[in-house]
Amino acid sequence: MVATKDVDIELPIHVEGAVRELGWAATVCRGGAHALKAAPARDIVAALAGIHERDLGHLRRLAEQLGVAAEAPARDAEAEALGRIRLARERDGDAGVLDIVREAERRATRIYDQLKSDDRLPAEFRTLVTSAREELQRRHRRLDAAMRVAA
Repeated sequence: MVATKDVDIELPIHVEGAVRELGWAATVCRGGAHALKAAPARDIVAALAGIHERDLGHLRRLAEQLGVAAEAPARDAEAEALGRIRLARERDGDAGVLDIVREAERRATRIYDQLKSDDRLPAEFRTLVTSAREELQRRHRRLDAAMRVAA
């Protein structure tokens, strides 16, 4: 009985953390897309932002069902992300911006992997996450190829 109660307590916390991470990734990708000069990379990063924003919507609905506050990223977190991107753009150009995008994508990928294998979540949600993860992998490969061509 205690183990079941522990799982019930942990799931909302897990989902709340996932909302924060995907919110961060969406913010970074949205800001990164505006900062990038190379058109192919810019388009791919904008598509990544769209994927995260779509999935964030699904995750927020799930959080609501679990009774978790799934707020938009705090203004200070968004300002921090955009400030880091601006500084990276000034210092290292597209390469610096893409480093920040890649960091956010690594973090988001971990979240997608955790969500798709979490049996406590509804099966249809895990199916959506699995599909999104595959879509992200394709975009990541395209982004790597675009940056090799640009370099």
